[in-house]
Amino acid sequence: MPKLPPERRGVRRTPVVVAVVVLLAALVAAAAALAKEGKSQAEPVVTTKCLITMRCTPGSRDVSWPTVHGNIMAQRFSPLAQVNRSNVKNLKVAWTFKTKVLGTETYPVIVGNTAYVTTSYGNVYALNAKTGKQIWSFDATPTQKGLAGYSGVHGFPNRGVAVGDGKVFVLAANAEFVALDQKTGRLLWSKVVGDQRWLTESAPALYYKGNVFVGSAGAESGQRGFEATYSAKTGREIWRHFNVPPYGKGWMLQHHGGGTVWMNPSIDPKTDRVFIGTANPAPDFWGEKRPGPNKWTDSILALNMKTGKMVWGFQETPHDLWDWDQAATPVLFPSKAAGGLTVGAASKSGFWYQVRASNGEEVTARSPFLKMDHPALHEVGDTALFWPGPTGGWGPTPYSPQTHSVFITGSNLPIKLRLTEQKPYFRGDDFLNGVELLPSGVKTTGVVDSFNAETGAPIWKKDYPVAVPGGSTATAGGLIFVGIGGTGKFQALDAKTGKVLWQHKFNQRIDDAASVYSVGGKEYILIGLGGTSIVTSYGGYNVSPAKFVAFALG
Repeated sequence: MPKLPPERRGVRRTPVVVAVVVLLAALVAAAAALAKEGKSQAEPVVTTKCLITMRCTPGSRDVSWPTVHGNIMAQRFSPLAQVNRSNVKNLKVAWTFKTKVLGTETYPVIVGNTAYVTTSYGNVYALNAKTGKQIWSFDATPTQKGLAGYSGVHGFPNRGVAVGDGKVFVLAANAEFVALDQKTGRLLWSKVVGDQRWLTESAPALYYKGNVFVGSAGAESGQRGFEATYSAKTGREIWRHFNVPPYGKGWMLQHHGGGTVWMNPSIDPKTDRVFIGTANPAPDFWGEKRPGPNKWTDSILALNMKTGKMVWGFQETPHDLWDWDQAATPVLFPSKAAGGLTVGAASKSGFWYQVRASNGEEVTARSPFLKMDHPALHEVGDTALFWPGPTGGWGPTPYSPQTHSVFITGSNLPIKLRLTEQKPYFRGDDFLNGVELLPSGVKTTGVVDSFNAETGAPIWKKDYPVAVPGGSTATAGGLIFVGIGGTGKFQALDAKTGKVLWQHKFNQRIDDAASVYSVGGKEYILIGLGGTSIVTSYGGYNVSPAKFVAFALG
């Protein structure tokens, strides 16, 4: 503390009195500074308003990305426009965070000044969203090998976390549902949500109004698909909705599986109605032992949030023989054609669907965004390529209210099917007899398409020489950010025309989509690199250790 002179303006003071006065002044100033800082640095809170507007820090104009798809309507649209069409060319790397874990297919969640990212297995890293510095980490690598969790077909993907109630929620391989302390990463509780022989978890959870929504994976292994809700405070299961009949009933007489839920739901905050997409029936490419349409597989379902009961269902592909899941989260947006809210969904079948949120009725004609070719097989030994294959379109679809349009990514990669005498089916068998998932000698290509959200009509289309499986992100700056799979290119497109305005070349593949947020008034774009662990030969770069890179204006 600097010393003051013993005299000021003719008044003589003793050193003790001066020291006391100075100390009190310093304490008052420090308290005022702390109060001011506390006001400007208020703790972010994941409220319903935060999940809708993405503004989660009281008193701050910063924008978070509080769910894997931005808001709870899964619109993947950021209201930030600091980075826009005129200056996106000035984007520079702001920070990089590297891991040693192979692969990532995650969609980062950012709440306040903290980014939460995951790698394969469901390992979680909390990072300073401004600097990329690690705050804490959680290792979810499974210690036991369950049949579904360690299947070579499923790999070990994880698509992100949910944040709420002071916790970070992650669904890890081998059907584990984990709650971590948001500040420290300390394990609070862990629950097994199903039979680890059949069930695996790769979907991100979703937090809303004290509930955590949990999906399911492993239909090919015989898992009966479900969506469930748990208490964020205690982990107690509130309800579980099964999407297909019980084992031994209806078309499930042969103890098959199906109707699992790859991704988190979307929610209409006005009605609290929950919308999910469901996966294929099993056995996957053989329908003889599962007669009928196999409801409710390959469907969009609307559920009552309080009870889990189904309100309506819209089946996209009855009696699926091609693994055409509705993998991507349904996206919600308004349209005049629907007379209110529309549910949009891009399917692995290569079709874009729009249905009314109120009753599930189709609003517009379904629109193809991938190559279509479905030859007939009649005799044992007949072989043909079917387009698209099961890797067609699974990336999330953003909606831009600026252009009233959606943006769909997809992969033109067929499946080779050979009609053969089928081996006996048993639960847990992926049942790929006569199936070549990644046929050799076939050129894989990809697309980014824009469709009118009112009519479902195409607006523009971009073709790429590799698969583009990861989805994209829209912003109020008039931009679409998209990773071009195995090329390692991360691009910014003009939302109106599809023109490439900027790109950054990585030496790693990109099989996910960016999250956009701001800290201290500065906009950041965060993307994960490394590639999915489900498909390791997609063209271009192969799967590699996960890395996360944030961009900002230089």
